[in-house]
Formats: sequence, structure tokens, C-alpha cells
Amino acid sequence: METVFSMAYCVIAASRAKGTSSGFLSPRPVRKYVALNAAAGQRRDLANGKEGENTVYVCEAIDNFQADVIDGPLNKRGWVLQERALARRTVYFTERQTYFECGAGVRCETLTKMTNNQSSFLGDPNFPQIAMTSSKGGRIRLYESLYKTYSRLDFTRAYDRPIAIAGLELRLVTAFETRGGYGIFDRMPFFGRSLLWTCEEPTGMKRIDFPKEGLGRYRVPPSWSWMAYTGAIGFMDLPFEGVHWLEDEVRSPWGTAVWEIRLETSGSGSSVASSMWHTGRTDQDNNLTGKGRRLVEELNVAEEKIRWDAGKRPASVCDGKELRVVTVGRRKSKANKPATALEHHVLVVMEIGGRTDSGGRRRYERVGVGSLPGRWITLDEQEEEIAIF
Repeated sequence: METVFSMAYCVIAASRAKGTSSGFLSPRPVRKYVALNAAAGQRRDLANGKEGENTVYVCEAIDNFQADVIDGPLNKRGWVLQERALARRTVYFTERQTYFECGAGVRCETLTKMTNNQSSFLGDPNFPQIAMTSSKGGRIRLYESLYKTYSRLDFTRAYDRPIAIAGLELRLVTAFETRGGYGIFDRMPFFGRSLLWTCEEPTGMKRIDFPKEGLGRYRVPPSWSWMAYTGAIGFMDLPFEGVHWLEDEVRSPWGTAVWEIRLETSGSGSSVASSMWHTGRTDQDNNLTGKGRRLVEELNVAEEKIRWDAGKRPASVCDGKELRVVTVGRRKSKANKPATALEHHVLVVMEIGGRTDSGGRRRYERVGVGSLPGRWITLDEQEEEIAIF
């Protein structure tokens, strides 16, 4: 799909269609206008039903790319976000008018030109080249916005969630010159920030029931990926220069594996990503490893600063399953305060129980995130290494 859309000269989007049988070339609403005489004494030619040659027309404003396209029925579908970003040029047929989008912005049928950072990012003909001209903080905000938008879109089959954005994710991984997958990037600060996603669903997120067969070589996303769940996500709002990322506390599955991202040149001279990418690999582990630290503070107090992925404390914790935290980063201190006095940004994980991974580590799964005072967790002890699946 990445190759098809990125190599198309122009993509036609049926933005007004509510379904596959709706069509998109139906008559459009009549546009309201007022005719004003430009010269004194000029009279309307009632017999011919025409205005004079110097008549000025004031028309109803209909330029609304947000309402017609972004909030339209087509763009509520999960697969469409990737198609929009990969396309070099797109013509959108909406109920009121047509729009044309490319890296230079959006042109309306009324001859209006619109520009904004998000449209430029997604309309980039060489996605994500525009993002690469931004600062590191700007790049982070752009991919966060992309993932937040994507997480709110609809799927006929929920288990398509990891696949329908794979082409965009590969482009981002390649552009950032890193590795990654399942919505997470390797290397700090991208790794830490993308791990600290948050549940934005009032009733909590639910694990997707992935079929055991039929997905080919794609495997079920791990618990630390938001792609394993249904529902909207956000990200912890952390200052760009105010976090010390703890690379020794949590390690990605790509730290020791040898991954290859090959780029092949298409007939048009642009680079297109090959199909050899880790999301399609089933011969590699996809678990995080890190130090599982224990809570010193009572959970009833600590959970005031925890955001549960399920919207509430998992029932299994109440049934005695062990809860631990893995520190991803902590607040920087100019006053050289001790770690116990600093806020720690953590993954909250729960023991799966019964089995260990190939390295003999106990298995846990993510159940939330939080920012906890260092004195609430066991910082000074040599905690065991755990695996997060």
C-alpha cells in the first residue's frame, strides 16, 4: 500500500461518500449569493435573467477543509490517514466543493489557499520530509499528533490497527534514523516519550482480540503498545529539556537485534521502503526488559498519580497479582536534589505469572503510566530484571 499511494501521480478521495455504494458525484447544494451593482444607474436585465457586466457578486463562504474533509465520513476511517499522508497530491470531492492538497498546502475550488502545520505534514509529497526540517521537539509533537489522531479513527476490524499505519510508521522510523514499531521509537528521547502514552478513553481502553490465524506474518502487539488496544490515546505532557531519560532502567527489543530497513529506488526516483520490516517479523522477540521496582507507598495513595490503561485498577491486582514500576525518566534538578525527591515517570506493570521469558526473567504486562515521587519506589535496591510482554 505504501508503494501504491506514494507513487500515484494524484489520488482521488471520495470525501462525501458515507459508504462504498454512496457515490461522490451527486449534485451539490446551490451556493447563496447577493448581486451588487458596481455602477450607479445600472439596471438588472430582467428579461434575460442576467446581471449587468459590472455586477459584483458576494457569495456565501464555503471554505471549510476541517469540516468537509478532516471531519468528513471518509476521514473517520483508520486506513485513510495513511493513504492521505503517503499520497503526493490529493483531490477531495466533498458535498460543497472540491479541494486540492499537496505539500504546498490546500487549494479550494473558490481559489482560496489554506496552510497549517498539520496539513503540510500530512500533505507532504515526500512524507515526512517537512517534519525533518522541524526541531526535535517539533518532530515529537508532529508524530504525537499523528498517533493521537489515528487512535480516534474507526475500523471495521479492530485488529487492523497495527497494520493500517505500518507504511507511515516505517517512513518515520527511517526518517528519524532509528528503529521501532507498534507506535514506539527506539533511542531517547523518542523511546521514552513514545512509551509514555496515556489512555484518553473515559471508560478505559480494551485489549483487541487478535485472531490466532489469518494475519500471516504479523504478530499480536505487546501490552506496552497502544496498538494492542481500542480507544483514544494521548501522551504525558513532559518538558522537552526537563527530563533525564534512564536508558539503564528500560531497554527496547531493538537494542540487541540486528534490524535492516532497506530503501529501494522507484521508477520516479523517489525512495520507497521495502517490505522487510520488523512489524512483519515473527522470528524476533518484541518484549521490553528493565528493572521492576516495587512501590513503597500504599497503592491507594500512589494510584492518585497513576493513569490506568483500563480506566481503573485491574481486578487482578486486587486478587494478589504483583504490581511493579519501571522508571523511564525522571525530572531534572538544577539544585542537585536526591533522586528520592524527584518525580519519576514510570510504566506500571503487573505480573503475568506462571512463566519466564527465554532469559529466565519473570513476565509482566503494562497496565498504566504515572509520575511518582522517588520516595514512593525502591530506588536504592538492586531490583530484578523483568520482561514486559
